[in-house]
Amino acid sequence: GLEARFVVLYSGNLGVGHEFDTLLDAIQRAIPRLPNLVLVIVGRGGRLAEVRKGVRRRGLEAVVQFRDFVPSERLPESLGLADIAVVTLRQGFDGLIVPSKVLGYMARGLPVLFIGPPGDTSELIERAGCGLAVGNGDADGAADWIVRGAGDPVALAQIGARSSAYYEAELSRDKALMKYADLVRESMGRQPEK
Repeated sequence: GLEARFVVLYSGNLGVGHEFDTLLDAIQRAIPRLPNLVLVIVGRGGRLAEVRKGVRRRGLEAVVQFRDFVPSERLPESLGLADIAVVTLRQGFDGLIVPSKVLGYMARGLPVLFIGPPGDTSELIERAGCGLAVGNGDADGAADWIVRGAGDPVALAQIGARSSAYYEAELSRDKALMKYADLVRESMGRQPEK
């Protein structure tokens, strides 16, 4: 039932370190300007019941879909639903939790909306030019970016292209293995390979 819908996707754990009020408020504020918007939450976790309650409290039952985790081999299908992918982090958790889902989103070439405190994740998104980072509580900023993205699919596709290009150039498995090998060489007093 997602045909002709603009899909914002949250995929993964709904745990203690993740923040959802800003995301739900942003969806609520974007709906009047973007009636085909849908938020798909794929996952579960300790805060799932709280998020469901937040959806009901805001009257978003027709706009938010909940799905259980998918097997890893079906993750590309699940991520393929997204026009924009969301990462959240609660205030006080930066440095304690690294939201690894941002790398999966980037590898897939998805525009990323990060909701959380300034830190490593927001800096990565800015450096890569792969989306937008807004602070906790900035529902207006998140809503505006979602609506702008839906209204400019070319710009959104360019953001997605930057996302995957940065991932391939800086974060891919091959790149990471080269960095580990260089670290070992340096620790042994040898020069890194060029």
